[in-house]
Amino acid sequence: MVKDMVKVLGHRGCAGIEPENTIRAFKRAMDLGLDVIELDVRMCRDKKLVVIHDDNVDRTTNGNGYVRQLTFEEIRNLDAGKGEKIPSLEEAIELFKKGKQRIAIEIKEPDTLEGILKIVTEEGLSSKVIIVSFWHNVLKRIKEIEPEIGKQ
Repeated sequence: MVKDMVKVLGHRGCAGIEPENTIRAFKRAMDLGLDVIELDVRMCRDKKLVVIHDDNVDRTTNGNGYVRQLTFEEIRNLDAGKGEKIPSLEEAIELFKKGKQRIAIEIKEPDTLEGILKIVTEEGLSSKVIIVSFWHNVLKRIKEIEPEIGKQ
């Protein structure tokens, strides 16, 4: 069936309509009935996993600086557009538990892998998650640690 072969993916949620990689963007993508919602994950200074594409907050918020050099509290005080905050990965996952969409998590930094997998497996979402990364060694490691990732 051709219908089952085509999937509509919301890149960074519903970027272009809502502030990218925010809860508002993810809710909009869910409301539109998209099949897959993609998000990006990075780590801030205090090791909290946050949903943001760039390695700095300059383009997508009213602040500046590198995500790695900012604490979660500092990041949360920024406006990501329309009053939205940069969400933690846990907040995004909590929202996605309510939907039918698959989640494509792009790993932007290799050292976030263990934390991402911990959150995904604790929430029982391994089969609902697709991991995307340009780090080939990370993708290989995922299959070793959590072979159920992406199976549905």
